[in-house]
Amino acid sequence: MDVQEVTVKDLEALPRLARIVFAVRCARLTQEVYRQMGGDLATDYAKVFEKAISLAEGVAAGRVVEGLEETCRIVNVMASGSIGIFPIRPQGSPAGKGATLKELANYGVAYATLNAVRAALEKSADAAFAAFTYATGSARDCHQIGIEVSLCESLKKLQHAAVARKWTDSTPVTEEFFCEYTDPPREMCSRPSIE
Repeated sequence: MDVQEVTVKDLEALPRLARIVFAVRCARLTQEVYRQMGGDLATDYAKVFEKAISLAEGVAAGRVVEGLEETCRIVNVMASGSIGIFPIRPQGSPAGKGATLKELANYGVAYATLNAVRAALEKSADAAFAAFTYATGSARDCHQIGIEVSLCESLKKLQHAAVARKWTDSTPVTEEFFCEYTDPPREMCSRPSIE
């Protein structure tokens, strides 16, 4: 499966909680791109995104999560602020003139996170697909193509497990699934460290 081959229909075919954990995976990997580009995940700004991702992750794991809607509003405002880095551009078009790789990665974290939270709030697959689009766009902009490959592999794992394990929309799925199901590279299993 290639990045260009992934469609919203691929995500619609997944059970709801599997879609959410996929969106969470997208947001987590954009954090890794941000870290690799020199971003500091320990700042108060970055911690807001971490909290949002963790809440969405809780929904995917089948936990009752409070504060998700308010967190979505906060992340939406913060993501809108990240747009000042460069003008909105169609997916795949060249990055904004003058934007640093760190700024491009920040933009990816903001919007992948926003869409991971939206995926936890909504029933449609649109937000999960948007999280994927922002994550792969950020990876491409920052020359981190391995992230794109990892996300496609993650989607294939979810698709296979959903069928093999007969998942329903209410089957909990945690981020650890990606490490337990097969043996991906170690760095793809660990969360970005936030101190």
